[in-house]
Amino acid sequence: MVMAFTAKNKMGFVDGSIPQLLPTNDQHEAWLRVNNMVLSWLLNSIHRDLAPSVLYVDSIAAIWKDLHDRFSSSNSPCVFVLERTIATLQQNSDSVAKYFNALKSCWDELATYHPLPTCSCGEYRTFAAHTQTRQLMQFLMGLNESYASIRSQILLMDPLPTLGRAYSLVLQDESQRLLHLPSISEGSGLLATPSLLAAPTIDGSTSSGSANAVRSHSRSKDRCSYFHILGHNRDACYKLNSYPPNYRAACRSRDTTSSATATGASTSPITTDQYQ
Repeated sequence: MVMAFTAKNKMGFVDGSIPQLLPTNDQHEAWLRVNNMVLSWLLNSIHRDLAPSVLYVDSIAAIWKDLHDRFSSSNSPCVFVLERTIATLQQNSDSVAKYFNALKSCWDELATYHPLPTCSCGEYRTFAAHTQTRQLMQFLMGLNESYASIRSQILLMDPLPTLGRAYSLVLQDESQRLLHLPSISEGSGLLATPSLLAAPTIDGSTSSGSANAVRSHSRSKDRCSYFHILGHNRDACYKLNSYPPNYRAACRSRDTTSSATATGASTSPITTDQYQ
């Protein structure tokens, strides 16, 4: 809310630096109009249960002071929660960017309760460097063990890099890891390979998958534009291009096995279990 009031250049009505004008003043109407506008912003921002308690106050500065006196409390519980979150935050399954953003949001919120001094002496630079090093250690401690190598390289640097530089190095290491991961198409092919390896050949062994390739074509919804056969397109047509290795042997082996099974089940004097 303070950011919104400051952006609108109306914070003077909130903190009381622009005092209320008397009705005899020529600028009273303009002041009243702006005060009521800022008051409407404030009423729309607070909880609806609180609105009736401040609805009839004339000055926005009086409302702001009343809300501050009622709801301002000690910052110790908030500081405790933030410190505990920072100490226990781990990357786990998150990306480096998501983990760092969560950690930085806690640091920024904690800085509002314990801001750095505004002086420009040497002590300020020492304290700022100490805070920067502390945040760097917290960031490195929460990384997964897979980043142990880049973490060791950062810790061996003398002097230690800034937090932004360390984050950039870890991010580059993560990008290098992603380059070595298989693509989606490659992963799909690897997952499909075991089913293709199960196609039988004429000698009973397994081939690269001609029979399963036939079945996969038959399940396709494409239609060959030359033979008008459903199950494949013109580029994958075996008759127009070429048959895969062991295609006919696999088909003969499959047909022989199927017919033998059917014949044995109908005419053989032995049972199905004995035949198997």
